[in-house]
Amino acid sequence: MGTMSSDQATDIQKRMYNFIVSYMKTEKMPPTNREIGRELQIASTGHVDYHLTMLEKKGLISRQPKKSRGIKLIETVTGIPVMGSIAAGQPLEISNDPEEMLDVGRELEPDNT
Repeated sequence: MGTMSSDQATDIQKRMYNFIVSYMKTEKMPPTNREIGRELQIASTGHVDYHLTMLEKKGLISRQPKKSRGIKLIETVTGIPVMGSIAAGQPLEISNDPEEMLDVGRELEPDNT
């Protein structure tokens, strides 16, 4: 196995983790090492296994030994996956301190509006 920089490794692990998460959402079961390898174009299942071990060490997944679909996610992933962010104009500053007082007439003032 050639040497890999740690950046490259963590990139593969991020992609691997994301694949596992999305696979489990659609298939309702974890992928096999072969399926992960196929998705990430990693020929060797030992290589896949190495990265899964790293993900396990980082506390992202847990694994049941000797099971082909023995991957469990540590954090329950719910909700909708966010595929990135879109900048739409300037971010709005939301503040609880009133910048100005609107004159609404004396009748509404006591109502703690």
